[in-house]
Amino acid sequence: MIVAYNTFMIFFLVLLHAADMFGTMYLVYGGHGTEGNSLMAEALEGGPFVFILVKIVGVLVSTFFFWCLREEKFTSFIVTVIVIIYGVEILNQLELFGRI
Repeated sequence: MIVAYNTFMIFFLVLLHAADMFGTMYLVYGGHGTEGNSLMAEALEGGPFVFILVKIVGVLVSTFFFWCLREEKFTSFIVTVIVIIYGVEILNQLELFGRI
């Protein structure tokens, strides 16, 4: 049961990362928002390809880490918290989209 839940949440987290990436690019490059993460802000300054590359590498590393630990109970807690954080971020982006 834990493995199935963690597997679902890991894949859901990857989808949230993708939504965050595209939303961030639209908002920042469109002049409607800023990136709060200093590392990602620097990547954005390097252009969309640099930003996408940095984002994909980060997602691959974190996904690999969580995948290796998908049978552990604490992974459920950690991944759930991260999904909630990204979910709130996506909601914030949607709120900004509504203002455009």
